[in-house]
Amino acid sequence: MSSPLSHTQTYLRIHTMKVSKTKIVRFALSTILLIFAGLQFNDPDPWRWALLYGFLAVFGVVGSSSQNTYRIMVSVIYICMAWWRFPVEYYGVREMNELRPEIEQAREAFGLLIASGINVMNVCLFAIGDRGATEQ
Repeated sequence: MSSPLSHTQTYLRIHTMKVSKTKIVRFALSTILLIFAGLQFNDPDPWRWALLYGFLAVFGVVGSSSQNTYRIMVSVIYICMAWWRFPVEYYGVREMNELRPEIEQAREAFGLLIASGINVMNVCLFAIGDRGATEQ
């Protein structure tokens, strides 16, 4: 006959924090955004881009799926910013040229689209993580 669990053992078993796969992926995606933010510091206007990427990095790891509406709105704003930022004449994203500022504008627009895509993935991961937590 096995002895029953003590109150402390039961409490620890129930309240032990499990790190889900969705949390690991969310932290990895936020790490990518933080790397993006760090790479902006050799840019002529680093603070704007570092803040934009850093905001999404923090927004990707804090909160719950109840804030997914806000995450979707932020993604729409980032997509609109990318559309506004994208140059009229597109020359590709090759090596920078001072005579072609469109190359930098295209890079910035693609960066915003990537950040928005990561944010949408976080929306899905928050929803999956919360759904998995309620099923257990």
